Amino acid sequence: MYLRFSMSSLESKGNQHADEALRSLRHHYELILNSAGEGIYGLDLAGNINFINPKAAELLGWRADELLGKPAHATIHHTKSDGSQYPIESCPIHASMRVAATQRVTNDVLWRKNGTSFRVDYVSAPIKHEAGEIAGAIVTFRDITEEFEAELRLKLQEQQYRLLFETNPSPMWVFDTKSLQILAVNEAAIKQYGYSREEFLKLTMEQLRPAEDVPDLEKALTDRKSEAHDAGRFRHRKKDGALIFVDIYSGALMWEGAAARIVTAIDVTERVRAGERLQEQADMPNQARDALSARERETVRLLAEGASNKGVAAALGISVRTAETKRARLLRKLGLDSLAALVRYAIRNDIIQP
Repeated sequence: MYLRFSMSSLESKGNQHADEALRSLRHHYELILNSAGEGIYGLDLAGNINFINPKAAELLGWRADELLGKPAHATIHHTKSDGSQYPIESCPIHASMRVAATQRVTNDVLWRKNGTSFRVDYVSAPIKHEAGEIAGAIVTFRDITEEFEAELRLKLQEQQYRLLFETNPSPMWVFDTKSLQILAVNEAAIKQYGYSREEFLKLTMEQLRPAEDVPDLEKALTDRKSEAHDAGRFRHRKKDGALIFVDIYSGALMWEGAAARIVTAIDVTERVRAGERLQEQADMPNQARDALSARERETVRLLAEGASNKGVAAALGISVRTAETKRARLLRKLGLDSLAALVRYAIRNDIIQP
């Protein structure tokens, strides 16, 4: 009788220890589920929700007890982001139970109780019995709405930037800072340089320069700044071999993941040529002075000192008619329009004293 009582007591105590261990383990898992920052829910083989953590219920807009026993697909995963129906046969969550393999999905949607949706990344893994039979699935999901919207805004900005780039009336292109390969080019640059888009995208920055100007490019790239700046004036070669002068403006940017620079190339060839012509005209009097013969300088002196055509003729031993012709030719040669201008020229060039 005593032995029988003692054995029963031991068995009772053993069962109590097992129950306590089981309760402790269950409590431990509940703490993990309840404190998780991601939504977690479980499915039975029929696809009904059999457990859900507070974060999942909060994200879905339900109380946890309201979702227990509900068919998950029909309740929170019934429609795609484009508004079309989501057949359960195509659902990766149910596929994880069907094929006994973990499914990872990015940028999907789940639906709240109020009928709105939100973007999620999720992982669905099959739950197995000890014998290896599938008992259901556990789904862990994360709300990525903010990330998705930020990425969407970035893509929109990139599209707007590309549109501004393509339609800009100034010639522009983008090149890789390491290889110097041209990555993108707009219509204005294609028109200015005469290449097709396909041809332009095969070029490097060196190939737009005359060979003798490549060292200037290398120096400009070595000295380049990260911010947008005026890089200077350079010579470029068009497809037909013609040389043009361009003012270059450059700035750093990331282009499809690569470190790059965007370039604006303003053709200033006509401006440079006009400046050269003006300089030539400005230099003409000096060139004419340097080219004056001793007899012409003497004629200038005589005329500047007030000698008449007769006086010039007598001094030089020529006819009056020849003296008149000589005066007219000298004024044209020196770019002067009057005897008063000739006097100023003679003083400026030390032919007479003021």
